[in-house]
Amino acid sequence: EKYNYELELWFKKNILELKFIRLFIEESYLMIDSKKSLKEKSNYAQRLRSLDTFRGFNLFLMIFVNYGSGGYRFMQHAIWHGITIADFVFPWFLWIMGFSISLSINSAIKKNPNKFLFVRKTFFRSMKMFLIGLMLNSRFGVELENLRIFGVLQRISLCYLFTTLFELLFFEKIDSKSIIKFSLISDIFKSRKHISSMILITSIWHYIVYFYPTPGCPIGYIGPGGLHNMSSSYNCT
Repeated sequence: EKYNYELELWFKKNILELKFIRLFIEESYLMIDSKKSLKEKSNYAQRLRSLDTFRGFNLFLMIFVNYGSGGYRFMQHAIWHGITIADFVFPWFLWIMGFSISLSINSAIKKNPNKFLFVRKTFFRSMKMFLIGLMLNSRFGVELENLRIFGVLQRISLCYLFTTLFELLFFEKIDSKSIIKFSLISDIFKSRKHISSMILITSIWHYIVYFYPTPGCPIGYIGPGGLHNMSSSYNCT
């Protein structure tokens, strides 16, 4: 009882100080929250909500597919022929990455026109993604000869590297006169070098796949390889 009385007496003597401390803490939290909200609003205003929404949906779909797809057949990858919604996850990621590269380069060039710095940053980021992919593929103690070097993340890192280099190589500012002159096809006009490069690369790929002779493989073979067709084209995928 004596202890409770002394404790009550202490609270009465220091009640104003305690209220001041409480008020100070509450005000501090309000200031922090207001600063965070202002910062988040400023960052939020610079974000493309449609792209962020699509990225989030694709991440959700990737997690769902990787963990069994809930047993739904249409949510599982097609073995070879055909296509399901699960087969769109990887191409969608590449599309999101390409769109983001264009936005980031435009923003970076405005802040600092030195392209070399952006190339160096891109190279190191690509190498980090490639190494992380190797680490993920070897986390269960895979032997070196069976290591999957070109996994999903490694392919994304290479696509990121070469796409960024192409975008930087063909980056140019279009004046308002040229946009008005070609207003009906302004997007095509601005991307004429990109489109020409894509046509060239796709043509080379089609030539290699359908016309270039490969020892031990039929010309134009696009099957799954392996045990397909009595293993006649085992390593021809």
